[in-house]
Amino acid sequence: MVTKDSILSGNRISFYINHKEIPQVCKELFRNTRQPSDELDVLALLDSVFTSNDKTRPFYFLTITRTMAKADGAYAEPLGMMAKQFVETRTKEFITYFRNESLLTDKDFDEWAKKVAGEIEISSSGRENEEVKVLKEKMKLNCERCDEGQIKTIDDFVDRVGHHRP
Repeated sequence: MVTKDSILSGNRISFYINHKEIPQVCKELFRNTRQPSDELDVLALLDSVFTSNDKTRPFYFLTITRTMAKADGAYAEPLGMMAKQFVETRTKEFITYFRNESLLTDKDFDEWAKKVAGEIEISSSGRENEEVKVLKEKMKLNCERCDEGQIKTIDDFVDRVGHHRP
């Protein structure tokens, strides 16, 4: 269970909840007082995981991760696109979150794999196997100076993506 004293990237959750630069919609989604939807402010939040602000980005990542299991309809498609782009372009950051942050669970890791698998299914009809291989190549290329454990986490993630493919 996440509390205001739980730690994410070296900061208490209360730091993020009180942070003036984090939009209210993110805080509401985090607290489960608002559901993920295709409203513009919710969809705009998906881009926030790519912010250059190292202090706020972990909270966006955690919040969006927490919406994945509930994602459906018009929110699910852009969520899948964002997830695939994030793991391909911010691979080391993605891997580091799941290796170092106790608030992120194995179930969360699997939700990311499901979303990426869904995006592969939508975007590469009939070429899913090749696209999973491309995903693995991109992730490894974007994980400069990764150690064996990080590479193993990439392999585990890509295996899960393959498992969730129809």
